[in-house]
Amino acid sequence: MLRRVLDEMRQRVLGLGKGVGRVAEEPLRRAGERIDEAAELWERSDKPISHSRGRDEGSGAVGPSVDRPRSEDLDAPLVVADELRAMHLSGAQAMWTNFLPRFIPHRKFEEWILSKNEGPLPALTPDSGVNCREMIMWAAARRGVLTHAQLRDQYASLLGRKAQRNRRNGILPNDFPQQMRAATIPHGSRDLDLGDPTGERPGRGDLIVWDGWGEGNAHTAMATGHLIGPDRDPEVYSFWPPPKAPAIPGTVTDAVQITTVGDLTPYVDGPGAPARPIWFGRGPW
Repeated sequence: MLRRVLDEMRQRVLGLGKGVGRVAEEPLRRAGERIDEAAELWERSDKPISHSRGRDEGSGAVGPSVDRPRSEDLDAPLVVADELRAMHLSGAQAMWTNFLPRFIPHRKFEEWILSKNEGPLPALTPDSGVNCREMIMWAAARRGVLTHAQLRDQYASLLGRKAQRNRRNGILPNDFPQQMRAATIPHGSRDLDLGDPTGERPGRGDLIVWDGWGEGNAHTAMATGHLIGPDRDPEVYSFWPPPKAPAIPGTVTDAVQITTVGDLTPYVDGPGAPARPIWFGRGPW
């Protein structure tokens, strides 16, 4: 409502300048710009957010949870890991998407995150467009480990009228992948070296982030806590078509696969490519 009023005020102020001299028009144009900035500031600002939980939406959908304990009362990484395991066992599916504009109608979780008002957490269905990282964040939101406000803060650079206009045109902030990596493992990270069987390995609930070719956030998964084989290859919960299928955006696949870092890495780096950095650490809880 306020945004509509501000837009109308801006149009009226600019309309006053029509037909008058250039000297008189300039102050009116500046006033219009100030009103536009006020609308931008209001759109980016936070309002008090309700913490109501929705119900499951639709048959077979994985819906929002109800009356879950908050993260301060639980070991948050284990809670999220347990949720991902339950999702795996349920056979839930979702659509793996990136940030291409054509997927925006499917990206209801992103829409929920960017909304000023919380509302019910969108249910997870085969038509739900999310990426690997967002699947973990969805599970955390469902279990009450992350709030709407915390997730919205992670996506702060996509808030505002200009950022949203760019987003619809497929333009993201230049350092957006690096922002996402920093938001994913904000408490510090350690290197994961699969070539060193004696090296450090992630524990259950740790997040694992692949660098890829410089983007800093090519894939994200969560450690199950199991280590496979003599190389101590970490087993992970992962939302991504590989290794079952090619990494084609728009693919409907298992919401949670159980696979390993070693099986996923060739799909991230490319077959036969030199090893790229992999990090692990505690998630944003």
